[in-house]
Amino acid sequence: MVTGVETAGLVLGSLPLVIEGLKAYQKGIKTIKRSIKYDSSLKKLIRGVTEQKIWLEDNLDKLLLAAGNASGINISTGSDHWSEISIGQSGKAVKDYLGETKQAQFKDLMEDFESTLLEIANALHTVQRSRKKESGMIRPTRSDIQKLALTANVQGKLVTKRIWYLIEEATILSLTKDLHDLNSQMNRILKNNRELHELKSIQASKIIPDERKASAIASLLRQIRTYTDRLFEAFCKAWVSSCHPSHNVALFLDVPAFSSNSWSHSGISSFNFRTLLNEWPQDVQVLPSWHEVGVTVVEGDSSQIIHSHSTTTSNNNISAPPSITINPPTTPITRKTVEQVKNLCIELTQAKTAQKSLDLLLRCGHPVLCYDLNTCQKKPSSMVWDTISLDELLTSQKRILPRQKVRLALKLAASLLQLKTSQWLCATWSNRAIYFPKKPSSANQQAYSIEIEQPLILYTFDSAAATATAKVSQPTNSSEAKPRLMFLELGILLLEIFNEEPIGTFAQRERGITPPMHPMMREGVARDWFDETSEQMTDQYAKVVETCLSFALERAQTGLQTWDDDDLWKSVCAKIIGPLNQECGTFRGGV
Repeated sequence: MVTGVETAGLVLGSLPLVIEGLKAYQKGIKTIKRSIKYDSSLKKLIRGVTEQKIWLEDNLDKLLLAAGNASGINISTGSDHWSEISIGQSGKAVKDYLGETKQAQFKDLMEDFESTLLEIANALHTVQRSRKKESGMIRPTRSDIQKLALTANVQGKLVTKRIWYLIEEATILSLTKDLHDLNSQMNRILKNNRELHELKSIQASKIIPDERKASAIASLLRQIRTYTDRLFEAFCKAWVSSCHPSHNVALFLDVPAFSSNSWSHSGISSFNFRTLLNEWPQDVQVLPSWHEVGVTVVEGDSSQIIHSHSTTTSNNNISAPPSITINPPTTPITRKTVEQVKNLCIELTQAKTAQKSLDLLLRCGHPVLCYDLNTCQKKPSSMVWDTISLDELLTSQKRILPRQKVRLALKLAASLLQLKTSQWLCATWSNRAIYFPKKPSSANQQAYSIEIEQPLILYTFDSAAATATAKVSQPTNSSEAKPRLMFLELGILLLEIFNEEPIGTFAQRERGITPPMHPMMREGVARDWFDETSEQMTDQYAKVVETCLSFALERAQTGLQTWDDDDLWKSVCAKIIGPLNQECGTFRGGV
């Protein structure tokens, strides 16, 4: 006799045969005395066994569906698939879902269920045999049950009053009660296991594995978020047209300096931003130049002196970028602040005139300002930078190294919390909103290098935009700013970076879908794309993408509706930023 969970097929295959056998005997006893009582007893047995059959089928389907959902695979249900409970991918999913202890208990219940069915079959089989000496001596097999069911008409002479002794009403009730108890125990196992998984799911989405570290980095990013808003307002309200006619600013998407061993950086009082200021020349034939300026936003007394300074290094007489310390007041911007920011612009312009060159160079992988044309050993025209969007980069067929993918992903993930609903990020969070510095080669103007690990966002402070943006004091309420869609777009960005192509290219090639796509369609395409490529990713990177897409699901919106949810911030820090930061630590100068 087959035992264990594998008996599901035998048990459910035998149940219809037992019921057919009961119906055959019910028909046969119509002619004997007290047939009404016998008929009533058999009706109870038929009804009871049929009910337990339905309940058992439901329990097995529940088990398959729950195991499939927990493991993220599609498991079919129904009688054609019950044999898969203990084999193949479905069998592994069931084992992972129940655990070894509960799986063993479930197997025991299935074996008891089979034994009870055989007791019913044995009673029927005994009645079918006409010779008394064989009564109760032979245990029926499945073959015997099949023969019993095929007996369409039972001869009256075989159905005597002995049936009263062999299948008494008490026995009927006892056997059906046993089946009911077994089904109830199975149902309790499934119910308790389902509730346990639901609690684990809630725990996973709200309680972070290392809440202290997650809280610390979340606190840091919240402060940076505040400084980012202050920086924008300072540029927007205090920048004057006499400095730069077009008021172009590029903000580097940098990551706070935290290590994988220590995330405790809360309580900071200032934060340094790296910006590029774009000065468009009067001569339209001359390309614009970008100047890197470090901006420190400080918390404290609004009367604190705002100053700018330059620090000269001893390395090849290259000076560090001039920096400006901005103390954003809590009151409206005053004229004094306007003049101080204007002075920085004048200083930059005068420095360029005096030093003949004030352009951005790439030295040791970091942008620096060069004040002396002779020490730069470059022509001014070769030091002019351009920008390229992530969308253009992905279609340029330029290879992105593995370490660059992870570091870029980390900066974008951290920037999501720093810039969410920010006025800096006025466009949709997508590959068209992310830029990189692009530097032409000195030997070949057709060739260029791209700083892939230095992502930027661009903003133009023209008069109209500055006036309109200055009126924006609250985060936007558009659907693009909601966590659900922003996580979806972050997940898509990470997929695009890993696969080195835009999602629109994949959708058109593999699905025949022509962009633009509705967010729901983008979500479906992103999920398909992840399923096809996740095995090529590292475990950490794949988990991060999966987390982004999971946050984007409609059913995951509970508790994730707004950016004010502390659990959301901590979840992002622990499940997205933390793993990417650890992944960056695996690259030590290699690819």
